[in-house]
Amino acid sequence: MKTREDLALQLFTTRLLTTEEEVEQFEEALTLLYQQEKIEHLPLFLSVLDDRTEQEEVMYGVLHAIESYVSTLGFSKYIELILAAMDSFQEQAEEWQELIFLRMINSEACFDDLLRIVSHQQKEELREELRLIFLRITQRNEAKFGAPCSLLLSALDHSN
Repeated sequence: MKTREDLALQLFTTRLLTTEEEVEQFEEALTLLYQQEKIEHLPLFLSVLDDRTEQEEVMYGVLHAIESYVSTLGFSKYIELILAAMDSFQEQAEEWQELIFLRMINSEACFDDLLRIVSHQQKEELREELRLIFLRITQRNEAKFGAPCSLLLSALDHSN
């Protein structure tokens, strides 16, 4: 039986999903870790998101695993855990970062909690990272995301 460390290494080393074998190994490790339903796996799941992947649909499996924590934790705790684990994202995961926050913004049930939590964010480095994410989301579609992102950006500006 593989240890958590073995599975984590398997996930990380196959995350670009360039061959069918890598896809199979990635999905196996993801499934085994997901079945454990441990909150401690959240930073690991964030760390394997990579914009360079060859199999975007497989990465959506990671996204669904990450979002599954909402049902057990609730939106507030989920958002807090994502923010606490922001360092786990790879440098090559900007699109996945945006997508995670975009889905929070699109969820009426989640948005109010996101706005409240962002407005109390004290860490300047994290506030700056969130600013960049919300600006990129606005650039995607200002007509659709401009207003909620403006609220979030305003909350960040008043959180210090």
